[in-house]
Amino acid sequence: MQCPKCGAQMPEDVQACPQCGCAGLAGAGQDTVKLGSEHETVAKPGFDGPVDDIDPDKNIRMDIDPLSSSGALDALNSLYDTGGMQFPIEGMEGRKRKTSEAKVGRWGAKRREKRGDKDGSFYKRHKGFVIGAISVVAVAAVIAVVFFAILLGRTNAISDSAIRQVLEGDEAFMIGSAADVFVESDPYALQDLNINSRDAWGDGLVVHATAELKNGFFSETREVTLVFPYTEVTDGCAITVDSHAVRAVRGISNDPEYGIAGANPTFDEGAQACNLTQSYEADTSEHWWYSEAGEIYLAYEFSDDSWKRTLADTDSLTTSFQYLVGSYGDVSEAAYSGAGFTSFAIKSVDDATGAVSGTFSWTDGTRGPFGYGTVSGSFSGYVRRDGSIEAASSGAADTLAFTGRLGEPQTMTIEGSVYYSTAFGMGDVEQALFGPAFLDKGAASAVTESDGSSSSSASSDEYSYDSSPYGFDDDWGYGPGDSSEPGGSYFDLFDIFSW
Repeated sequence: MQCPKCGAQMPEDVQACPQCGCAGLAGAGQDTVKLGSEHETVAKPGFDGPVDDIDPDKNIRMDIDPLSSSGALDALNSLYDTGGMQFPIEGMEGRKRKTSEAKVGRWGAKRREKRGDKDGSFYKRHKGFVIGAISVVAVAAVIAVVFFAILLGRTNAISDSAIRQVLEGDEAFMIGSAADVFVESDPYALQDLNINSRDAWGDGLVVHATAELKNGFFSETREVTLVFPYTEVTDGCAITVDSHAVRAVRGISNDPEYGIAGANPTFDEGAQACNLTQSYEADTSEHWWYSEAGEIYLAYEFSDDSWKRTLADTDSLTTSFQYLVGSYGDVSEAAYSGAGFTSFAIKSVDDATGAVSGTFSWTDGTRGPFGYGTVSGSFSGYVRRDGSIEAASSGAADTLAFTGRLGEPQTMTIEGSVYYSTAFGMGDVEQALFGPAFLDKGAASAVTESDGSSSSSASSDEYSYDSSPYGFDDDWGYGPGDSSEPGGSYFDLFDIFSW
């Protein structure tokens, strides 16, 4: 092996020249380079010529790592910059380029490499266009920011608290959807309000919100739209309920039909249902002829914004018809003419079956040689909860049969037929139809008794009935006439058989 500095011959495995002391000679089979302090030479084993004679297209391998020492790297950079080292040298061009890229920024260099503009010539050629485009984008961004700032200011001009006040001040909105007869009156409160969106609309604002109304019985969620004509004021706001959903939060409190008020039933919120068992006494104002009392089981279900009664078990209630027992006066129109019931009384009623029994006395209002045409006796029949009544007498000769309805207040209207003994013959029986007869419990009959006296304690003016003669033509001289003067003032055969 030959020393590259002095040219002396050396063994292959020595590390330094024994003549001149040149170091770094191991690996003589590789291309080598040595950088001296006084001068720089580039040589190849077996080549004695000057540096200028080296083929620059052939790479020369170096036995040192340029990056292992900052001093070596600076020396190489300095040598390259002054033209003392020729490229390409394998490995050095890439390292030099990387150092340059680090100075200008890796991102820009990579972008140029991707578009084939390693030296930045594209930017240089289109510099004006690029700057103009960047300016347009910047101006557009500024305009957008200003626009959205103005828009945001408009949409937030009406605060959440102002929107709440508008809803709370609207009486129709605060009524709620679920008030019904089964709960007590209880005002709603605006429990919660969430603003979902705000949109500019002309000079005003459109707000979409979710509102929750609640009282002691119901919770209602509403999707609502508020339209404000102007953003400066809240006057004139139009409120629209887009949808709603209601749930019961407790059971019913009232049931007017069964006289229930202030109840606190067992409530199942999941099933939206409730039930109760309560002592009960029926209101007799609408059916005076019977009463009910006992325990009643009631069940209710909440759906479609209201409570509904689903069951009313009245099997344990007992019914009483004892209000029917008593005397009734005939105050119908015919009674003031002397025809009708001179007495009518219900003596007993069976509460379990509705069986009724009583007594009666009826006259046709005519008088003959043998007295008035009359019939009297007892009757039996049935009364029902719906107010219907029917009965008949049990006699073979003088009988009564009637049907009717109970009415208000404490009255009944009946009609039927009678077989009665006439006033003109001995034992003659005749059938007559009567009615409708108006019987009033506790009132005295307006019919003239057979002895010529009147049992009526009520005047015809009170009942506004016509008191014209009844039954016979006045030309015959038969008729009731004045109640205090039987037979009237007619001169007839009755005067021959005066009494």
